[in-house]
Amino acid sequence: MESILKIATEVSTPLMVSGFLAGAFFLILRQILEKNLFPVLTKQLSAEIIKLIIERLFILALIALIFGFMGFVITVFVHTNKIDKTSTTMLQPEDIIKIEKEREKRSRQNTANKKVRASLLNFKKYLDAEIGEYQGNDYSPRVSDLDKSIPKGALSNLNIISNVLDETNGLIPKSIEEKIGKFLNKYSILRSMQELKTIEEIRGTKDSSTSGLNKSLYNQYNKASEELRTIIAKLS
Repeated sequence: MESILKIATEVSTPLMVSGFLAGAFFLILRQILEKNLFPVLTKQLSAEIIKLIIERLFILALIALIFGFMGFVITVFVHTNKIDKTSTTMLQPEDIIKIEKEREKRSRQNTANKKVRASLLNFKKYLDAEIGEYQGNDYSPRVSDLDKSIPKGALSNLNIISNVLDETNGLIPKSIEEKIGKFLNKYSILRSMQELKTIEEIRGTKDSSTSGLNKSLYNQYNKASEELRTIIAKLS
């Protein structure tokens, strides 16, 4: 009995199930017949019973064969469909190359955005330090408080931004690239204004023209800082 139960646990296909049931049915019948529960039969009745058993076993075997074959066909069909679906979802070599190129392009774009943003952010920090505090006809910049990594002077920052823009050409959004280009053209005047202010400081002159220059620089710093804030926000 233990061996039968062990075999039953290993049955996994329709054909094995059919064979197992047929064998179990045969063993049950044999056990019943060995008990001598039935009266002695005549030859004719015995022949009819044997004939009936053979017919029923044949029909059972035929049904088991049909269901087993159907199960086999269904299993093969399902497995084939899975293979077809898998093959259609598998990437071709050219698709893999295309995906890798797109991934590399996105990585370069992210690096370019960070590089451009860093140069603009440094310039904004410089401008904010230059703005400092405006009192009367003069203002008190805080450039000395800036980190050493931040370039000093409008010309240095504008040149750095221009060089970075050339290096990252085509990698940042076109609209932002155009905005930065317009910004560089618009505020290139800061260079001349700063040079003039330096000359006035060297001369030691402090008249109404010097005060007007300081006021103009202060206003330009403010406008440039606000425009940079908008551009930097779009690169975030």
